[in-house]
Amino acid sequence: MATRSAHELRLLADPTRARIMSLIRDSPQERQLVGVLAVQLGLRQPTVSHHMKALLDAGLLEREPQGRTVWYSITPDQADRVAELLPRPSEISMSRAMLDRISADLTTRFSGIFAPETVGRYVTESYALLADQTRITRCLPSLTARFAADRLAALAAVQGLTPDHVPEVLFVCVQNAGRSQLAAGI
Repeated sequence: MATRSAHELRLLADPTRARIMSLIRDSPQERQLVGVLAVQLGLRQPTVSHHMKALLDAGLLEREPQGRTVWYSITPDQADRVAELLPRPSEISMSRAMLDRISADLTTRFSGIFAPETVGRYVTESYALLADQTRITRCLPSLTARFAADRLAALAAVQGLTPDHVPEVLFVCVQNAGRSQLAAGI
């Protein structure tokens, strides 16, 4: 069982195969044609067929011929397993602890400029905006942190608020003589 799970995980770790399974699962009839998948993925049909064969051989997909067309769907006994390995974006939510950690980091970064409540509000709003729009949920925490930081930096720039405690250093090196020693000291 463990080797089977590892094999399934290895198959679904491929982004194209994971996307194929997601497209099949999210299609209205929960089945799809190879040609339609090729168009949706922007790949050639033989490439998609290669991935479909690997998923079929692993028992994750089943093949249903209807005349000259062949439909592929997720094997019913594997549907829960696929849902566990590839959750829908709406099923992925960032924990409150993660949002609090992002808020704490940005509060430190913007200390003396914005109150912790303001930073927390911007982090929560940024997460909500991204969670509604993004299809890439794997990087949602880092995207949220970056988006909130960019929004706060833009707000600080517009309001003319700049941190006074950040020193500015000017390095003057003649013919590269001291650059590496200065860089090592930083």
